[in-house]
Amino acid sequence: MRKVCQSVNILILSKGFPLEGVRCHLLVLSFDKNMLPLQDYTLKLMKRIATILIFVTSVILSFAQNLDSLIVKYDSRDRATAIKAANEIYALLYEEKFCDSLITFSEKDDKDKVDANVLAVLSDYLVYNQRHQQAKGLAVRASKAAEKIKDDQLAATSYSTLMVCCQNEGNYDAAFDYARKCFEIDLREGIPSNLSSSYNNLAAICFTTKHLDEAKEYIDNGVKIERTLNRNSVLAIRLGLASEIYATLGEYDDALKFANEAYELDYNSHNTRKVGIRMCQIAAVYQTRGSLDDAEKMYLRAIQPLHESGNTRSLSVCYNSLGNIFAQEGRSDEAEKYFLKATKAAEQSGYTLQLLKSYEALSQLLKDRHPADAIEYFERSAALRDSLFTDESQRQINNFNVQYQTREKETQIEIQRLEIARQRSRQWLLILILVLCAISILLLVLFVLLQRRHNKELKESDALKSKFFSIISHDLKNPVIAQKNALEVICNNYDRIPADVLHEQCLELMNSSNSLLDLLYNLLNWSRIEMGRMQVTPLRFDLCEAVKDVEAILRTQMKNKRQTLAIESPQQAIALADRNMITTVLRNVVSNAIKFSREGAEILIRIESKGEFWTITVTDSGVGMSEETLNSLFKMNSNKSAVGTAGEQGSGLGLLICRELLEKNGSTIDVTSSEGVGTSVMFTVKAD
Repeated sequence: MRKVCQSVNILILSKGFPLEGVRCHLLVLSFDKNMLPLQDYTLKLMKRIATILIFVTSVILSFAQNLDSLIVKYDSRDRATAIKAANEIYALLYEEKFCDSLITFSEKDDKDKVDANVLAVLSDYLVYNQRHQQAKGLAVRASKAAEKIKDDQLAATSYSTLMVCCQNEGNYDAAFDYARKCFEIDLREGIPSNLSSSYNNLAAICFTTKHLDEAKEYIDNGVKIERTLNRNSVLAIRLGLASEIYATLGEYDDALKFANEAYELDYNSHNTRKVGIRMCQIAAVYQTRGSLDDAEKMYLRAIQPLHESGNTRSLSVCYNSLGNIFAQEGRSDEAEKYFLKATKAAEQSGYTLQLLKSYEALSQLLKDRHPADAIEYFERSAALRDSLFTDESQRQINNFNVQYQTREKETQIEIQRLEIARQRSRQWLLILILVLCAISILLLVLFVLLQRRHNKELKESDALKSKFFSIISHDLKNPVIAQKNALEVICNNYDRIPADVLHEQCLELMNSSNSLLDLLYNLLNWSRIEMGRMQVTPLRFDLCEAVKDVEAILRTQMKNKRQTLAIESPQQAIALADRNMITTVLRNVVSNAIKFSREGAEILIRIESKGEFWTITVTDSGVGMSEETLNSLFKMNSNKSAVGTAGEQGSGLGLLICRELLEKNGSTIDVTSSEGVGTSVMFTVKAD
């Protein structure tokens, strides 16, 4: 991964420099005017080139959109979705030959390990495509993950990306810090290619911050290493930066020698993108030396290859340099034209430092011819400089107004300034009013929602009390009265009661006792849930064993109605949940199936695996439910107990309690029913 982005081209000429990001090698250009052959392009060839460019552009856009979609999926909270996206990201970048090897991940892999690998190569790719802001956020996350797992190579890759992003923002202190971190790792690891890259980056930053002696020392070390590695394209990068540094130090002969050697290496490799940058590099050497005619010719020749390669960053530097040359020669109209082009290219590429230079150049160029425009550009440069450097800009604007404007123009500008200030004041006032209105509306909405919630809670509380008193006064009383009546009949007429009548009375007592027992169980569970005393204790257990336990408990109840229980399940179904709660749910659901099924009916229990859950489905062919009854099953205020096919009583609490118990275990329940056909109750339990 350390050599993923070695072909990234980031050019800063004269007052700037190239950096190698995320192990990327920056291109610094040299070119000799006598070395570029002139080619005559026919119309047919141009049409073919245009067709190819359109096709390539469409492919690149499609790739970028697909990658953006995968980045969103990778940040998903769902682990499986994130891992799938990570593998697809790596596969895409591997197909683009951006990765040295294809890595696949699984859900068992440590999250920090996956983040460090995926985000490092992804941020590297985004830097390569000049999406610096997005790359920076991902690189920060990658560096933290790499530090956690103590992976120096991944950490260095992330530091390199952050270095390029900070350099692009003009934050050179931070860029130098990241470059030093990379250098320390590379020095410790002792890998020549990586050490060469670090020397290049440190030289580039020192060059921009005007520490020229240090820059020269760093780049000389980088060139020395590259001459031993037989990597011509990377050697050209080192030589290009060396030409920049030596030219600034006034060592023009050495600068041209380095630039020409760099050009020959890239030209022989037929890399037109780099050749375009090299042309700008050689022009920069001529310009620094004062050979403006030669510099102008080289810059003009560089425009076409830079434009065709889409290198708007280097193109902005080229335009700005041409503007400076024309301004020096007194060709103001042409200078303004190229400064404006430089501004547009810098905005497109997000090159803040070059945009600042273009604004400053325009303000100086227009101060005599168009003072108002000059002030506007100076204000823009001041605002931009404030974000990069200090507040000195505003004082410079005031001095500029005093120096270059007449009293009449000063008055006009002041009037305009006041009008702008009034407009801004009105805008801020309007914004403040809108914010206050929004806050008021939000508070009103919150008040209404809280009021509705409070009313809903009161209704639920009233329904709870009504249900409780209904159970106490009716559902709990009726089974006891039925038992008392049956016992009185048996006791008073024991000698005279036929055996079949006695058996019938005993069955009635049994049904009443079962109803009363179910009711007591449900009331106990309900009270524990409402008081918050029911604690969940997840354990590994076999659902098949739980089904057998419930079958044993309810066997007598099914035998009385001559019903059978069919079970379809694997040999084992290991679940992770509170066994007592799941058994309670299963007992309630099966008991309801027995209650509402006719004599001789069959009840089916099916256990199936569904991903991370087991699904348990209890199906009967009983009386079923109407749509209205089905919709009110889980509503406290409308849930009513129904009488079973043998006159069994209930409280109507069973399914409500089942839902509460399942929700505490992270499970769900669903009921489907057709009146006269039967009912199917399906609930889930987490698999282990």
